[in-house]
Amino acid sequence: LRQEIREWLLQKSGGDEAAAAELLRELTTFKGKRGRVPGVTSLDDLHGKRLRVVYDRMKKEASA
Repeated sequence: LRQEIREWLLQKSGGDEAAAAELLRELTTFKGKRGRVPGVTSLDDLHGKRLRVVYDRMKKEASA
């Protein structure tokens, strides 16, 4: 999953690593019970459910 997400992020950002990291931060930021939970800028920080949620969002956006 990480490789597919990485390729999609780089495609969306025109190959710019910094822009891809910022896009990942936007995709992984969410509102939790105690307020806003900041996103991550590295795919290595994504695990379990959070990785799956990002993958599903990517697939949804890619098919739109």
